Amino acid sequence: MGDGIAVGGSDTATPLNVAKRVRLISKWIDLPGARILDAGCGAGEYVEAMCRAGAQAQGIEYVEAKVDQWNARHPGDGRVVRGDLACLQFDDGTFDAVLLNEVLEHVPDDRLALNEIARVLKPGGILLLFSPNRYHPFETHGVYSLKTGAHRGMARTFLLPWVPMAIGRRFVHYWSRNYWPLELARMVRQAGFAVHHHSYVWQTFENNSGQQSNAMRRLAPIARRIAAVAERVPLVRRLGVSQLIVARKR
Repeated sequence: MGDGIAVGGSDTATPLNVAKRVRLISKWIDLPGARILDAGCGAGEYVEAMCRAGAQAQGIEYVEAKVDQWNARHPGDGRVVRGDLACLQFDDGTFDAVLLNEVLEHVPDDRLALNEIARVLKPGGILLLFSPNRYHPFETHGVYSLKTGAHRGMARTFLLPWVPMAIGRRFVHYWSRNYWPLELARMVRQAGFAVHHHSYVWQTFENNSGQQSNAMRRLAPIARRIAAVAERVPLVRRLGVSQLIVARKR
């Protein structure tokens, strides 16, 4: 795509976040018996959680070390394998649903990945897409300074997502994408989906980034309660860290 995005990223598989996102998924998919692919599954924690809820879940992951973590926990299991979203190793119409959980922003060709997801879904199958929200005032992945090469963590990126990319790229390197809601929804539709739900998800303050300060760790329980309220307040909820799109293959 020419935007300098390489495969990579941190995990969202902290306990509260897994529980929260699986609850959201279960509102749109009847998990018992559903065949679900977690595309970009990391070490497979969401696969485990969805299987516990009765789904026939499996995962693919590009980073071999993460697949190794799954295999260490589940020797010979085979539900998580190495794979590439640009060329999925499944037949057309294999799955009832596909989960893309904070993954699309990290793949080199996001449009190709969405087209591949559409291919492996059954007609009427569901895409569950969690991805960064540019209304959130911090760049959660951080950026790299073009001048010094130093990484600027989330705390040093306040309001950066609101700066037009043409300006921001003069000063920093974005190693991950961040989508405006209308932009992301348009991409999903262009890949052959009808969008049925589009909402915003607030963080659980479990130090997913590994950059959380000691003060924030102490304040995390209070921050979670505030976030739970903010997620239900019109306009304010649009500032959530992620957006959730639920779309059906046409």
